[in-house]
Amino acid sequence: MDWTDSRGLGMASTDILNALPAGQYILTASGEFAVVDEQHKLNVDAAMSKVFAEHNRALLMAYLKDSQADDRRVAILYQSHESHPWGRLTMSLEDFLVRTLYPAGGRYEGLKSFQQKNRHKSLYRGMELMLDYHAESAPTVPVYCPVLFDRHATLGQRPSALGRVAREGEHDIPVFDILNLLAGLPQSRRELPAVAALVQKLGQGILRKDARHETSFVLSNTDMRSGTGAGNVDAYADLDRDRRLQRGLTLPQVDEQHLHETDCIASIERWLKIPHKPVDPAQLRGFAQFRDLDDAMLASLAPRCLVYIAPPGTCLLERGMSDAWNLYLMEGSLKLVPEDGATLRVDGGSEKAVYPVAFLKPRKYTVEALTSVSFLWVHDLLLEAVRVATPVDAKVPVSKLSGIKAPGFG
Repeated sequence: MDWTDSRGLGMASTDILNALPAGQYILTASGEFAVVDEQHKLNVDAAMSKVFAEHNRALLMAYLKDSQADDRRVAILYQSHESHPWGRLTMSLEDFLVRTLYPAGGRYEGLKSFQQKNRHKSLYRGMELMLDYHAESAPTVPVYCPVLFDRHATLGQRPSALGRVAREGEHDIPVFDILNLLAGLPQSRRELPAVAALVQKLGQGILRKDARHETSFVLSNTDMRSGTGAGNVDAYADLDRDRRLQRGLTLPQVDEQHLHETDCIASIERWLKIPHKPVDPAQLRGFAQFRDLDDAMLASLAPRCLVYIAPPGTCLLERGMSDAWNLYLMEGSLKLVPEDGATLRVDGGSEKAVYPVAFLKPRKYTVEALTSVSFLWVHDLLLEAVRVATPVDAKVPVSKLSGIKAPGFG
């Protein structure tokens, strides 16, 4: 499928399209979900498109009628003329989203200086923040489901997201709008299996935290544990600009023993089960990132994912840590403590546990074991190898979406 086909993607945005990484979802003018592949072609996710068809059309109809009316547009994506730590492809957030992600006390007009500085993001960081955001009153219910949409708009037409009037030479820069597919959707609808499946798909598209670290692991353990650069968290998190990993990375090229020896975190490694016990492939399939893998890939991956066991009261992760690892809870219960002290609980085998625990980096939670726990400790490089090895247009089985009909969705 070409970028300029009848689905509504325009030639003016070719520079953005060619810069998009594989796995990104685009909402077409006909209301379908198209996924970018490694060759910068689009593949329609037929199953998801069918489930969300009526909802998507209604959302687009309302948005095209009045794109300034509400919070449907959360950000824009464009190729900046300015140099950023992450490169030129830049996401700029609308004011209300900046206030949501970076709250500040008191009443005031406009944004505070620290909020304004956090308006501009890399695509990865912006998507990650939105997908990870949950309201304290409903920690399991997604708030944002961001998808790209080409309305053939320009930077000069989006001052509310840019945060200023476009400068000379910027007015005609093409932009993609980023829409929140869940805007206006009641909480009960956001808890449907179809929404969880779509959020999972979007999450797979941004799980490329590997590029924040050199493949030679030049960051010291002290740097990672202390969250070096905490004063400029997003500048550190947006080092994905370097794209240091080759796209041809395969599982055999990932030396997991080397990772545990050279990029280790002592407070975690001490809980590695001895003698080593690899995870059972069937258990591995229970986690969201591995559900679409075939049996052969799971069999290859499982010996590289070793089981860790920690006793009650163990502090496994500390708030502010910036590391290259992902904790998958298999058994037991964990307590997550954010900065404001409002605790969350994650139980092994629950819906919350299908994703890495407190995966946003730097860590936003301190994670403690409430009971004896068993977990996996998987490096970003291994997740990247899995992502590359998984077809970008892998479909969620229709059986998993049963009972969710388009006419009743929106």
